[in-house]
Amino acid sequence: MAQNLLGKIFNKQPAVVQETSVDSSTPAKSSDGLTGVAKYLQDKQPSQQTAPETSATQQAADQAPTSVAKYVQNVKPTALTGVARYLVKQIIPEYQIRAATAAKAAAPSGVEKYLEKVTAAAVAQQPAVPSGVENYLKKIG
Repeated sequence: MAQNLLGKIFNKQPAVVQETSVDSSTPAKSSDGLTGVAKYLQDKQPSQQTAPETSATQQAADQAPTSVAKYVQNVKPTALTGVARYLVKQIIPEYQIRAATAAKAAAPSGVEKYLEKVTAAAVAQQPAVPSGVENYLKKIG
């Protein structure tokens, strides 16, 4: 194609040559109209004459369930596995300890209560000392 285009531009090639393109989206079919996959499926299952249009889900439904499918159907779900019980034993006490620690941190300690009482009593006993601004305003005014 590029040679044809260059030939047109430089007038070295007077006629355009048609190039054939292969369409890769359509499957290659033989003289009997079947694709390679359809032929393979026919050879694989000679007893059953399946059409090439048969879907994989229909074929899977016709087959017997696998051993894994049977196991999953027969297994009864347990309430808790050993790992789950272990985690419950480990995690719940840890959260209880964290909750107790947080509750203690939120409540004032004995020292904090004592300091609040002492400072409140000390403030109540001391006379109010005028500030520098109050003294200045008294002098001016």
